[in-house]
Amino acid sequence: MMIFLGCDHAGIDEKNSLKQMLLENNLQVTDCGIQNGEKIDYPVISQTVSDNVKKNNNALGFIICGTGIGVSIKANRNKGIRAALVYDEFSAVMAREHNNANVVCFGARTLGESKILKYTNLFLQSEYLGTTDEGRRHDNRVKMLDN
Repeated sequence: MMIFLGCDHAGIDEKNSLKQMLLENNLQVTDCGIQNGEKIDYPVISQTVSDNVKKNNNALGFIICGTGIGVSIKANRNKGIRAALVYDEFSAVMAREHNNANVVCFGARTLGESKILKYTNLFLQSEYLGTTDEGRRHDNRVKMLDN
């Protein structure tokens, strides 16, 4: 699985910790974010991650800004992107199981590093239910999101 990471200046430390955790789990990670001392407007980084996810089948994106709100709004303006603003354990699981999110957005200032890592693990351990008998209703809804 290919993963694209991005952040603005508010989420550098959290992005770097997330990158390290993903690499330790043998996932293929491309860092689209900035490094310490750099600045970028969050819509730019959100677009960069979204573009990469769209170009690569089955890829996932994780974007971090101060609240996660701005990057989620920008990401969802891209056809084929289903970005979820994840803020707790339940939203991490539901984003994957019910909405088949392909981009996850986090707020560095609202969550912090440990919750971002925890919610990422929950998201990655979950599976989309749309192809199961129980999940058919979710599949129809996800198709509506993409159209």
